[in-house]
Amino acid sequence: MHQSSLLLAVLAAFSPSLHAATDAPVQLDLLLRGGTIYTGDAQTPVVGDVGIMGDRIVFAGKAAPAQFSARRTIDATGMVVAPGFIDAHTHADVDLHSKDPKKRLNIPFVTQGVTTSVIGNDGFGGFDIAAQAQRLRAAPIGTNVAMYVGFGPVRIDQLGEANQAPTPAQLEVMKHHVSQAMCEGALGLSTGLFYPPQNYSKTEEVIELAKVAARHGGIYDSHIRDESMYNIGLKGSIDEVIRIGHEAKLPVHVAHIKALGVDRQSLER
Repeated sequence: MHQSSLLLAVLAAFSPSLHAATDAPVQLDLLLRGGTIYTGDAQTPVVGDVGIMGDRIVFAGKAAPAQFSARRTIDATGMVVAPGFIDAHTHADVDLHSKDPKKRLNIPFVTQGVTTSVIGNDGFGGFDIAAQAQRLRAAPIGTNVAMYVGFGPVRIDQLGEANQAPTPAQLEVMKHHVSQAMCEGALGLSTGLFYPPQNYSKTEEVIELAKVAARHGGIYDSHIRDESMYNIGLKGSIDEVIRIGHEAKLPVHVAHIKALGVDRQSLER
C-alpha cells in the first residue's frame, strides 16, 4: 500500500448514515485522526476523523467530539481514508480458488484497497455460481467476490471446442445454464469473443443468452471480438456489442477497449 493512502480495506462498508454524537461518552474500537476522507458521496474530501465501533462507522467529520475515546487511534494525517474499492475486472479466479491459503488472501488486491474482486471476466467464469460460492465460503478468502457467468464454459458444455453453431436443443441447454447461474447470484453474462471457442459464435447466439441475463436484471460484459483488423475490425466489434445490448435490452460494458496497430489510427482522425 502506498504510504500516502490509508484505505479501509477491512470494513464491510461506509455507512450511508453516520450517527451524530450524543453527550454521553462513546467508546470506539478505532479512531482515525486527521485523514483526508472520501466517503464516496461527493468528489470533495473532508479532512477530519473517522470513528469505528465493531464493523460500523459511527462518525465521520471534521473532528471527533470530545466525548469520543478509542481503544486504538491511528494518525492518518496526510493520508486518504476511503471505502474499499471494487475491481471490476480481475482474473483473480485462480488465486481465490487456490488450495494455498496465502494466495486466497488476494494480497495484491487488499494492499491496494480493493475489497471486492469481480471474477468470471472475458467469458471464462463457470456457470456453477452456487458451487463456487460454497467453495469460497469453505476456504476463506481475503476479499469479497462477485461473479459473472462465463460464455466459454456454457458453450463448451454443449459444443466442446467445435467451430459450429448450437442446435436449438443445445441452445436451450445453454440458456438454462445462464438462467440458473443468474438465479444463483451471477452479475450477468461475460464473453470473450476474441478467444476460441467463444469466437466461433455468431452474434445471434450471444444475443439469445444475453436476453436470459437481461430477464434476471443482469448486465453484459465483453472482451470484444476484435481490437485491430484480425477479423471484423474494431469498429465492427463495437457495433456488435452495442447491437447485443440493444437487442437483449441490457446494459453493456466493453472490456479491454483499445486500438491495436497503425491501421487503426484512422479511427482517431
